[in-house]
Formats: sequence, structure tokens, C-alpha cells
Amino acid sequence: MCFHRRVVFGCGHHAWQGLTRPCEREKAFNRGEVDTGCSVMWSHGFDTTRVQEDCAKCKDTKAGQEFRLGVVKEQIKALKE
Repeated sequence: MCFHRRVVFGCGHHAWQGLTRPCEREKAFNRGEVDTGCSVMWSHGFDTTRVQEDCAKCKDTKAGQEFRLGVVKEQIKALKE
């Protein structure tokens, strides 16, 4: 299990970043001793950064919902007139 940097967003999602410490299997793969590298990613609290903003996917979803809600509000307002 290799340790990586990680960003935790305000929405609860996370994103992996660069490798901080490779495990023995990954080191052996880099030396050419084994055919496959390590596929397990871990993060340590010291390498984890928390940010208040939402991830890109949640920002896009929220923008789409706000747009659709605005359209519905305009339609309701037009029906009342």
C-alpha cells in the first residue's frame, strides 16, 4: 500500500494527488523485479488537505440544479400572471 497526498473537499469527495511514499511492491516494480505495481492507495493525516469548496462535479451539479430551479420559478411566476 503506497501513501499518496489527498485533498478532501467540503462536499465530502476526495481527490488523490502525488505519491509520497511507495511500498516495497511498488519499489520492486520500479526496479523491474515484478510485473505489476501496487494498486492500493492510502493517505496519512499529515498528507491530507481539507478545503471548504466543493469539488468540480458537485459545483457543476449545483449550478445545473440552480438553473433548473430558476426556470421552474419563472414558469410558475408566468402562470400566476
